[in-house]
Amino acid sequence: MCGRYVRRLDLAIYAEQFGFLIETPTPPAYNIACTNLADVVRVREGVRRHAPVPWGFLPVWAKDAKSRTINARSETVHELRMFRNAFEKRRCLILADGIIEWQTIGKRKLPYLFTLKGDQPFAFAGIWNRTRVGAESVESCAILTTAANELFARIHDRMPVILQKDAIASWLDTDKEDASVLREFLVPYPAEEMASIAISPKVNSARYKEADCLEPTAAASEDLFAES
Repeated sequence: MCGRYVRRLDLAIYAEQFGFLIETPTPPAYNIACTNLADVVRVREGVRRHAPVPWGFLPVWAKDAKSRTINARSETVHELRMFRNAFEKRRCLILADGIIEWQTIGKRKLPYLFTLKGDQPFAFAGIWNRTRVGAESVESCAILTTAANELFARIHDRMPVILQKDAIASWLDTDKEDASVLREFLVPYPAEEMASIAISPKVNSARYKEADCLEPTAAASEDLFAES
């Protein structure tokens, strides 16, 4: 799964790499959790546009904005009533440059930051929705997940789908509705192209949003990432 992630780089860097218009600039975010704003890119009137959208998917039948789902499994997203229409008609990018996940050792939770090598920007495969909750129209989004690669699997059996650059255009093209074709993009990112580092336990609190929550820290002796 993906329960926390980061977007440290300036939004303009993503705009240059993924070719979208910035309509509402957003600052870097160092500890993004459920209900926080995600940087979403979707195609509107033939143009890729950025918008901040709360993370945590709300189905059309939601009676309030509390029951959110942050992840959708790539293996079933095209089948489940909750996600099926969004998968077909409302696919998006969710911008990031790091994923936070925890290694549990006894009673301790040791946070790690997973990045692409070279700290490159990337985009998760996402879906979004617009739901009427009471008198309000509410947008929401979710990150698709897949089986973990060899690096991520040392901590968790699932990881978010990081789209390869050559999959971006097809993922955003909602005229493409062939689930079998789209699912070809929803695979684990190559482990050899990723890195991980132990970071400050300050990140354990979803309310802590300062940049120092991502500072490297000494890994425990039981560290699963130690070279064998």
